[in-house]
Amino acid sequence: MDRREETRQLQVALGIWLLIAGVFWICVQTVLQEWVKAVEEPYLAAVLSRSLLDPYRLALLSAVIAVAPHALWVGLRSGSGRPAVAGAYDRAGMLLQTLFTSFGFLGTIMGVSIAVSGLDEAMDSREPGILIDGLGTAFDTTFLGLVGAIAIMISRRLISLSETHGGSA
Repeated sequence: MDRREETRQLQVALGIWLLIAGVFWICVQTVLQEWVKAVEEPYLAAVLSRSLLDPYRLALLSAVIAVAPHALWVGLRSGSGRPAVAGAYDRAGMLLQTLFTSFGFLGTIMGVSIAVSGLDEAMDSREPGILIDGLGTAFDTTFLGLVGAIAIMISRRLISLSETHGGSA
C-alpha cells in the first residue's frame, strides 16, 4: 500500500506542477510578455520575470510554486486518519528534494556553459550580453532549485510533525 501511495504522491505532484506550468505559459504568451520585458525590479522580481520568459526556469519556478498546494493536499489527506499518506509523502519528498537540487545544478552548468561559449564573441564585440545571460541562467536556476529543495524539506517536516502530533492526540 505504501508504494501505491508514494506513486500517487508523485502523480499528484506532477499534475499540480503541469497545471501551474501551463497557466504560467498561457499567461506569458497572452498577457505578460511585454510587461515582463519592461520590468526592472529587485532580485526576486527579476528572477520571476526572467523565469517567465525561459522554459527551463519556468519549469523550475512552477515546480517551486507547486510545492505549497501539493503539501496542503497531503496535509489534508494525512489528517483524515491516513498515516500511510505522510510516510509516502516523506519518501516521495526525498526524491523531489534531490530532483530540485539536481535540476538547479544542471541549470548552473548550462548557464556557465552558455557564458563561456560566448566569451570570444563578447570579447570581440565588447558586448557582455551573452555572458550576463548565461550567468543569469546559472544563478537563477541554482536559486530556484535550492528554494524548491528547501520548500520540500520544510513541507516534509511539517507533515511529519502534524502526523506525529495528530497520532498522539
